[in-house]
Amino acid sequence: MAKNRRKLVVIALVAIVLSLFSYSSMAYYALTGTATNVVTSGNISLQIHEKTAEYIRRGYKTEVYTKTVECLKAAGLEVVTHIIIGLPNETATDAVATTRAAVAAGTCGVKFHLLHILRDTDLQKEYNAGKFSCLSRGEYAKILKECIGALPPDIV
Repeated sequence: MAKNRRKLVVIALVAIVLSLFSYSSMAYYALTGTATNVVTSGNISLQIHEKTAEYIRRGYKTEVYTKTVECLKAAGLEVVTHIIIGLPNETATDAVATTRAAVAAGTCGVKFHLLHILRDTDLQKEYNAGKFSCLSRGEYAKILKECIGALPPDIV
């Protein structure tokens, strides 16, 4: 267990360093006016319900998402938001509310993802224990249709 925990810490540190490099690079290129030659967009994940954010260990409040979108847009970058549909305890109404929040924050695009359960994770243990079930293809399609319907025509 300790060995796996160390691996996770190393992966997290690498991700943080890459994120810092990426954001500092974006800031540099934005300040020098060359942002369009190097970085043109940023991808950010959003689940607006704090209970879900805590459950998936997102690690930041929704306000951080909103501020990040604002900063990236101010730097001349397009923002694409990733939203997971089908997380435990999230409803269709929650998914649509998350979509609307992304639009309100100023995202230029949205990528919708179906929940994916990885082996040897807490999520898999909860799924195997029957604590939640995955959406059927039809349920996912219905929610996805509602989310897409909440997007203005200029957002892909």
